[in-house]
Amino acid sequence: MGNECCPIEWTEEQWNQVQETVRSEAAKVRVAALALPIYGPLPCDAESVSLQEVRREPTAETHILTALADEMRTQAISGAPLPQVLQALEGRVRAVEHSAARRRGEAQERLMVDDTRCRPLTKISVNVYLTSAQLCQPDLASALILFRRAANLIARVEDRIVFGGQPGPDPNPQVLNINPPIFRVAGGEQFRGLIAEARALTPPNCIPVPIGPPSQNIVTAVANAVTNLEEEGHLSPFALVLGSNLFIKAHDPSPSLVLPADRIKPLLGGGPLLRSTTIHEDEGVLISQAGELVDLVMANDISAKYLQTTLEPRHVFRVSQRMTLRVKQPRAIMALLPNC
Repeated sequence: MGNECCPIEWTEEQWNQVQETVRSEAAKVRVAALALPIYGPLPCDAESVSLQEVRREPTAETHILTALADEMRTQAISGAPLPQVLQALEGRVRAVEHSAARRRGEAQERLMVDDTRCRPLTKISVNVYLTSAQLCQPDLASALILFRRAANLIARVEDRIVFGGQPGPDPNPQVLNINPPIFRVAGGEQFRGLIAEARALTPPNCIPVPIGPPSQNIVTAVANAVTNLEEEGHLSPFALVLGSNLFIKAHDPSPSLVLPADRIKPLLGGGPLLRSTTIHEDEGVLISQAGELVDLVMANDISAKYLQTTLEPRHVFRVSQRMTLRVKQPRAIMALLPNC
């Protein structure tokens, strides 16, 4: 029986086996998809997704701020020093905003979602080339090896983009530093990864983790990171993703034979403790999963489809998925860095 996605002579059972293989193999490798909430699928014709950035804004009415600006101008004309004027203005703004909000039965600030900005989706793909003999194997043994490798690679590129960012639309595979470079990344735009998002804040959302022993350092750093996120209102569960060296440190037993990881896991409130080599070996990132303020958009799950038969002949298939990262509130991320 043929298949509309594969006009070659595969049975429906064989084709379903291929699709299930790429899905299950990608799930084994993915790290970002375990750390972040998943948003999707999207309509098949979707080319972008709203960033839904969450911001705070005052609830004070415009005419109140206009009156305060007039007051500032009056004080400046009277010859008061600028720092004194600004300090007086700040106190007055807070007092008047609070008073006005109370009269309206509101808090001093409110949250809003900016859904006007969109980000184009990024497509990651790997082509699979099969000989006629491989295509005709009843168990598809050779074909499944290539489909598994394609799914592995796509999942790893996905992690690299989430943690390290995308340098621009249609980036060269060499720039992403993922081997082997047999994949293609199409579309999307330049955006920062999770660690760079935390670094870019003022002040940076980061916690120092000294390189080297003792292993207690990693426990203290994670505890401080959790505390800082909770003080900003970003709550558990937390996902913790560590580079190789930090992950080793987290599993290096203390003199009392207690693993630092065993002390870290209760701090995460049920969230995962993960390792990724797409993060620098001495760095890590802690993400609050509450409220889904950082999520991974999966427009469609990874899948395979038939493309063409070449003159060699080779039967060409494409394994692909469309995705992007959304950071709706950067302060829900805390980076663990050797120098912060």
